[in-house]
Amino acid sequence: MPTYSYRCTKCEKVFDSFHSMSCTDPQYCPVCGAVGTKLLSASSVIFKGSGFYSTDYRDSGYLEAEKKEEKQENTKATDNKTSEKKEKDSKPQKQENNNSSKTTNTESKSDTKKAA
Repeated sequence: MPTYSYRCTKCEKVFDSFHSMSCTDPQYCPVCGAVGTKLLSASSVIFKGSGFYSTDYRDSGYLEAEKKEEKQENTKATDNKTSEKKEKDSKPQKQENNNSSKTTNTESKSDTKKAA
């Protein structure tokens, strides 16, 4: 529920009243008891910056922690890419070793066939 500002029509005193937006009851001056008129006031919501997200108005400690988390995630992603590259590089070498052993087995088989 919002707080509204009123001005007394009799004594010109400004006072605040806390009530719902749909309330149509007249608000009375606490000093003299006369009816008050509602004053226009600035909005309590602030919209500024590139977006209207909850992170736009966080404290600096939260933002620093978020940056650290992003750095850690980037480091993990880089480490994963590096390990994937190492695995890819090591797999073709293993295949080459398997291929060379196959040719050796084939050559030895053909040598035994010739000898027989």
